[in-house]
Amino acid sequence: MLTAPWLTWIDRYNDIRAPRILVWTGSPSDVSRVDGASAYLAKCNSTDSRRQYPLTCFVTHDRSLLMESDAIVFHADLVNVSDLPRKRASSQLWVFWARTHPAAPTHVDDDLDEVTSRFKGTGTPSSLPVQLAKIFNWTMAHREDAYVRIVHKSFVPNSRSRAKLSSSVSPSDRSFMQERRDAAWIASACELEKFKEKQGWRRRLDDLVDDLGYEVDLDSMTQIDLQILPNCGAGLCKSPIDCVALIAKKFKFIVVASTPACFESVDDLVYEAFKHDIVPVVLASPNFELNFPPKSVFSTTEEPGYFHEHLRALLNAPALYETYFNWKQVYTVTTLKDELCPLCHTLHEQRRRYAPPGLDYREWWERRVRCRGK
Repeated sequence: MLTAPWLTWIDRYNDIRAPRILVWTGSPSDVSRVDGASAYLAKCNSTDSRRQYPLTCFVTHDRSLLMESDAIVFHADLVNVSDLPRKRASSQLWVFWARTHPAAPTHVDDDLDEVTSRFKGTGTPSSLPVQLAKIFNWTMAHREDAYVRIVHKSFVPNSRSRAKLSSSVSPSDRSFMQERRDAAWIASACELEKFKEKQGWRRRLDDLVDDLGYEVDLDSMTQIDLQILPNCGAGLCKSPIDCVALIAKKFKFIVVASTPACFESVDDLVYEAFKHDIVPVVLASPNFELNFPPKSVFSTTEEPGYFHEHLRALLNAPALYETYFNWKQVYTVTTLKDELCPLCHTLHEQRRRYAPPGLDYREWWERRVRCRGK
C-alpha cells in the first residue's frame, strides 16, 4: 500500500481539534444512534473524575477523509479484501471491530454423538481471508482480551439504594422457582470435547467440570444436576440468547465460563441472564475481575475451595437463593449509548500509536469458538 503524508489530530491545526474515526464498513445506522447520520460528533463521558467536559471524536463514513482520519474501523463480519483503502499512512490505526461472534463449529467427537445428536446445528466457523490476518493495529470488542474493550452494559444505584431490602420474589414466583432444576450450561462443541477429556481426571477444586460434579448428566451425576445444551443450543433455540430465556424458565443457575465460546464475553452472558430470574454462576480464577452489582452472581472467585458447598447451600435454601435478586431493587442496568466511545477514549489517552506485536487477527477472532485459550 502507498504511504501518504499524514498528521495526528493533535497536529492538524486547520482541522477539527479532535480525533477523527472513519468507519470504513457498514452503514451509518450500524454505528450512530442518530438514524441516517453519515457523520456526527461523539461526546463521550470521561472516566477521569477531574475532567469537567466530555471527550469528543468526529465519526464519519466519508471515505474521502481517509488521510485526515486517525482510526479506520472495519467490522469483522463485513471487511472485504477487495474493498480496502488504497492508501495508508504508516502511523494510521486500523481497528478490527469484532461486533459479532463467529459461528461455533458443530463437529464433536464420536463419543459425544449420542449426547448431542438432537441439538446439532448447521453453522460453520466464520473465517477471515488470510490476507487480513495481520493488517490491523487494534482489536475492539466486548471481549475481555480486546485492546479496546467495549463495556456495553453497566449498573448504577437508583433512588432506592439506601432503602431496607425485602424479598423481590412474589409467592407465585417463589413456588415456580422451587420447581426448577439446578443448573444449565450453553456449551460449544469444543468445550464439550474438553469437558469429556476432563471427566477421567481426579477432582480438583479449580477445575470447571469437577466444581460442578464431574460426572454430570453424561454419567450418573450425584452432586449437581447440570444440563448441557451442546452446540451453543443449535436445534433447541434460535440463538444462544434465546437459550438463556429458555434456561431461566427451567433452571435456577446458568453456568458462565471465563471465556464463553457461545457468547462475546462474560458480561454479555451475565447481563442477558439479568433480564430473567436466574443466577449466573461464573467459573473464573481468583484474579479474574468481575464488575457486577453486589451479590448478583455466584462465582468461584469467592472463597475458592468452598464453591460446591456454597452452591449446594443455595440450592437447599430458597430464601438464601432469593437474596441474589435483591440487587434489582437498588441498581439499574445501563447501556452504552455509543459503542465507539471506548475507541474515542483510547485515541485521546494514547497519542503514541501502539499495536500488539505479531497478533494474528483471524486467530484472535476465532480462538474462543475453537477453545484456544483467551
